[in-house]
Amino acid sequence: MGTTDISCWHLKESESATMWGSYSGGDPTICIESTVGRLRDAINRANSNKDDEVFIHKVQYVDYEEFDVPDWDPINIGDYLPPYLYKRLEFAGESELRAIVQQQPRVVIRQTPEGPELYPGDKQVEMGVEPENPQGGIPVNVNPGILCTRIHVSENAPKWKAEAVETVVNKFTSSESYSLPVVHSNLHNIDAVF
Repeated sequence: MGTTDISCWHLKESESATMWGSYSGGDPTICIESTVGRLRDAINRANSNKDDEVFIHKVQYVDYEEFDVPDWDPINIGDYLPPYLYKRLEFAGESELRAIVQQQPRVVIRQTPEGPELYPGDKQVEMGVEPENPQGGIPVNVNPGILCTRIHVSENAPKWKAEAVETVVNKFTSSESYSLPVVHSNLHNIDAVF
């Protein structure tokens, strides 16, 4: 069986309380800030010699009562994408961008007295053949200096955690030709009239 892995991104110009809540579960967490162009460039530069192409698409939110996902052809990798490019209208607030990597299934052929036998996907494990991605995923390299413009620490993280993130980032970027600012979210600390 082939593999499809998806990295999901939120397409907004500002922080989102909904996204912080959805992905952090209320726990202190971090997120990175980037742009679509930086994401594409960071992947392309770090993976120029890899066979796996990363498809970057904005999710389209549709009413499935009135919309049929385009047909797809499991033989043509480009036609594998349609099911992953759409979501129900109810999720439109996510404003999602997806980076999608797909690998066609590997087929093992064994010669038997009756002739060649094909062993796709799960049958390979029964034969003792190691899975293609035993760690569960398709590794994709990125250049963090190109990808990241800023790291955000959630507002519910104590000051010492934000400082620890900044220390770690500085340690690993000190010898690089870029700097990576770390900011503590102030999403709810800004005076606003509601």
